[in-house]
Amino acid sequence: MEDYKIVRHSDIVNLFIHRKELCRSFTVEEHTVMHVHNGAIDIKGENGSITITAGQSAFIRRNHRISISRHPGPDGSDHQSMAFNIPKKFLMRVYDSLKDELATYPVADDVNDITFLPQRPDLTSFFGSFLPSLCQYQILNLHPA
Repeated sequence: MEDYKIVRHSDIVNLFIHRKELCRSFTVEEHTVMHVHNGAIDIKGENGSITITAGQSAFIRRNHRISISRHPGPDGSDHQSMAFNIPKKFLMRVYDSLKDELATYPVADDVNDITFLPQRPDLTSFFGSFLPSLCQYQILNLHPA
């Protein structure tokens, strides 16, 4: 039986399930949103670090080197998290469709490589829509009958 499972969908959605702590360093190639369903993730970047716990999310800018540590739940239950890569092509299409509206917004000079995202109903609903997939993979691959 495996101690971890990583499921990738179309190079956009990654689902992570771990029984043990897992640490690694890598360069984030696409803008990425990470969300924790159970457990916690410590994310360290060039300009600081944050910890996100169950129900929380973070945005990571592309082309930044980070180190992440994924931790199981406080009761020893499996770590469950999701990462959503946002391809540059997609962002360019969104920008093109909104550029007239976006022209009135100020540009921030001090953008961090890692940003904590506030909990909002729309984000909670979005991440919640992926829970059935996350739970199904956990049942099939980590806890076989």
